Amino acid sequence: MVISWYGERYRLYKLKQDYPLWSKKKLADQMERSYSWVKKWCGRFEGVETEEDETIFRGETRGPKEPTKKVGEEVVKEILRLRDQPGEVGMGRLLGPKAIQYFLKKAEALKELGVYIPRSVTTIWQILRDNDRIIEPSAKEYEPLNRNEPLQEWEIDFKDVTTIKEPLKDKVMHQIETLNIIDTGTSILLDNSARFDFNAETVIDSLIACWGREGLPKVIRFDRDPRFIGSWTADDFPSPLLKLMLNLGIEPDICPPQSPWLNCYVERYNRTYKEEGIYVYLPENLDETQAMNQDFKHHYNYQRPNQALTCDNQPPRLAFPDLPSLPPLPDFIQPNQWLAWTDGKLFKRRVSSNGSVKIGKYSYYIKRTCASQLVSLKVKASERLFEVWFDQKVLKTIPLKGLEQDGLIHINDYLLLIKAEARSEWQQLKQKFSYKPL
Repeated sequence: MVISWYGERYRLYKLKQDYPLWSKKKLADQMERSYSWVKKWCGRFEGVETEEDETIFRGETRGPKEPTKKVGEEVVKEILRLRDQPGEVGMGRLLGPKAIQYFLKKAEALKELGVYIPRSVTTIWQILRDNDRIIEPSAKEYEPLNRNEPLQEWEIDFKDVTTIKEPLKDKVMHQIETLNIIDTGTSILLDNSARFDFNAETVIDSLIACWGREGLPKVIRFDRDPRFIGSWTADDFPSPLLKLMLNLGIEPDICPPQSPWLNCYVERYNRTYKEEGIYVYLPENLDETQAMNQDFKHHYNYQRPNQALTCDNQPPRLAFPDLPSLPPLPDFIQPNQWLAWTDGKLFKRRVSSNGSVKIGKYSYYIKRTCASQLVSLKVKASERLFEVWFDQKVLKTIPLKGLEQDGLIHINDYLLLIKAEARSEWQQLKQKFSYKPL
């Protein structure tokens, strides 16, 4: 490559010597090179009378034209002093590279020595890093997620159908949504029911229908949507849906706020559903959405090759033709089984002016003298009560409200109770936060 470039430059030099009247444009055409290249090298050949000096054909280095100036030991010491003792220059905070550079330029002692002051804050940053004043975080090694056994762990999430044009009453956004359910062990789409009225009660309807077909998994993971957990807060009593899951023996796995990567399987499906489903079918109403979901579910499970590690570039249902049977919905249920999940948990509340706090939909009287103060209510599941902690001691105990009678209850009767509770709490939530249905 170097020899060919030398040859091209020598060829241009000879052409310019043999045809001094040729324009740079004609030289460029003859050389089949760009005009800017010919112009640059013709400028370098000016004033050169002999070709014996081969240095005229060499390219200029892209390195600095002047030798790099080194930062002296005195300047390094001053940089570290400014970093370690910002109070000596009247600063009440740790100095960054830009602030250090400002004080270096004002340092009279350095001016008298005539030493080189770094003009780039990058140089100062490097000095701080080399002297352990800035600790770089260690790179995190990628650890692939461990896949679960088929059908043991599900992820659920809502996805807007953004192409809807048919206006619905009292709806602006989220007119029609799909509740997507993905199995993390196989990437199988278990359900994708679409509705325009998803709320705390109708979510239970959709999940019960799915559990009736597929059976009960061990774990279900979801985000902090209020239709799932009953509140936006991270410190609230189990919602009706959580109670139902716990009574059925399903462990709820609630993702922290703003952590979609923890719900990654269904989030990845949502993107596929948007790009290959919604943007292709372009449904405009609920009927078209439901028809699309039915077609897309079959396409995703039986026809579309999936690049998940477990699927090995096959559609999920073909990659897993033989699936284990999950426990079916029971005929009878223990309505207070969920209480064990809350044992020992603390729920912080601020006492209102009338001396009470609210947990779930029930109010508990604490004490009027504690008004405006924070109290912690600790669940004692075995005794069916709250321990009220205030000022690092137990103030009183309060029996838990809203518990059903011990003993088995038929699943249909229990569903009526839990859906009524979900409907009631959802109405209270809307009133409290002026929250319109999604």
